[in-house]
Amino acid sequence: MRLLWALILVLFSVPAIASNPVLVLVQPGAYDPIVEPNTFVHPYWVRWPASFLPDNGNRLLSLASGLDWQGDPADASFEEVHGQVAWRSRNYSVFQDRGHFRAQRDFLPGISHALLLNLTGGTRRDGLVLALDPQASTIHGYRLADRWPAGKTMVLAGAGDDLQAVKKRATDRILVVEYPPRVGQSWSRFWLEGPGWPSGVVTDPSLGIPGLVRASQISLLLSQPEKFPWRPAPDGWPGANRWLAFLSTARPWILGFVGLFGAILAVAGGYLVSQEKRSPLMAAALRGLALAPGALLLGGGLTKVAGLNGGYVWIGVAWLALAGLAALIDARNGSAHWLGPAVATLAASLLVDPTYSIFGPLAQTGPVAVSGELLGAALASFTLIASAVSRRRHGDTVAFSLAGFLAGFGVLAAAWWVRDGWILTVWWTIAAAVGLGRIPGRAWLAAGLLTPGVADLFLRGVSFSPNGLLASYRDWHRLNLYEHLRFVVSPAVLGSLFLLAVGAVFGSGFFAHQLRSAWRERPEIHALATVAGACAVGGLTYPPLLHAALITLFAAAIVTFDWLLRPIATL
Repeated sequence: MRLLWALILVLFSVPAIASNPVLVLVQPGAYDPIVEPNTFVHPYWVRWPASFLPDNGNRLLSLASGLDWQGDPADASFEEVHGQVAWRSRNYSVFQDRGHFRAQRDFLPGISHALLLNLTGGTRRDGLVLALDPQASTIHGYRLADRWPAGKTMVLAGAGDDLQAVKKRATDRILVVEYPPRVGQSWSRFWLEGPGWPSGVVTDPSLGIPGLVRASQISLLLSQPEKFPWRPAPDGWPGANRWLAFLSTARPWILGFVGLFGAILAVAGGYLVSQEKRSPLMAAALRGLALAPGALLLGGGLTKVAGLNGGYVWIGVAWLALAGLAALIDARNGSAHWLGPAVATLAASLLVDPTYSIFGPLAQTGPVAVSGELLGAALASFTLIASAVSRRRHGDTVAFSLAGFLAGFGVLAAAWWVRDGWILTVWWTIAAAVGLGRIPGRAWLAAGLLTPGVADLFLRGVSFSPNGLLASYRDWHRLNLYEHLRFVVSPAVLGSLFLLAVGAVFGSGFFAHQLRSAWRERPEIHALATVAGACAVGGLTYPPLLHAALITLFAAAIVTFDWLLRPIATL
């Protein structure tokens, strides 16, 4: 009998093996200090939102709630509870008013956190922020030897030794996150430890990059990994961090070069037009500029296949390929001068996945959305095609059938141009109708009002959320006016306004006369301007369409200069 009681006493004195999932935060380099992430390929990376607070504290809120926030410097302010292993939040009421816990309930359903203390019995403020509970402002800490609360995700802000102890204690999944990210980066590593993880490499559906997961999805990944797609890593995959580093460096250089090249052509073209001179070299340069969006898109796809080391080279190869295709098409359709570049650009836009290009989600700083620039290039190309076929037999049937095909194919293939729902389908139809002359040029306002969501705007209201960072949960579904401001002050808009001002001040009356003659003679210029106007009005409720409107206007300007500078064919 004594032996039986002794066995019972031993069993109850041994800590219960914990089946809770554990989320561990470690300082950069603390968990795997030997491996340099820029030298060796690491499979898993967190994509953090933009930093809003000086200490990056707002980024941590994404892990806890499933949404990205602006945050408050006082969010990490806590006081110890006397006589207990517990802490009380000084900013708890602000969390409640902000809607932090409501977001946690809606975006991380069934997930709640509890604080796990490190080996010394303490914690960091990072762990306290993650362990905030909607039921009370006081956070109780659990030691490794304690019985952990059932159904909770344990949160540990510790070091390597703490993690090794957790591995011995826990029998469920462990996810280790490197936080904060290194200076100048919006990404950091994470590791999958313990049993229960699916095989393969996880992919965040909104990003489409193997091994890259948004910070707002990390808690969901730990608790419910089966909700994410898991696939084998592609052969020769360099790691998501290298793509992020490449695009963050390449995008400003590439866009700056294209913008500078366009500005030089605008100034030189304006001078030649005012002197009534034609230049085959300028006409060729304008065609090359028009192929830039398609080349940048196709170049990203080639870089994915061939490797990051030749990224800029593959963009050049893509441009040459599209230029050859455009020349071949124009050689067979001499009367439609812009049909070749339009078909080449539209084909690249629709057939190449934009994920690995400067138009993809890796190049965006806010919420993932359809690239307005890419949409503008596709719409401008489609408008030119519709305008060209309108002069041929059964042009109406061809153009509207193509618009219907693009809409249907986009839905079935879940393509980028219908990723935000049926809103973009409207714009194919508008472009077809404009190109065929079925929507008069002065009716662009009516066309723009077809944009879904205009009536809904008055119901959901507006907000100002820089880079998609919310001040309140109420702002989540509202129209973000920050996107409109970012468009207005973008280098493309400011540079265009500057060139217009230069043209208005220094341009001659003959230059204006030439522009008016091009407007009268070329119906495709009318079509592009009408689509741009419709996109601009649609951009009031769907900001990516503002960028589409600007790109379509650029296309109209290119076609105009080409008409005025291209040598006249002789019989």
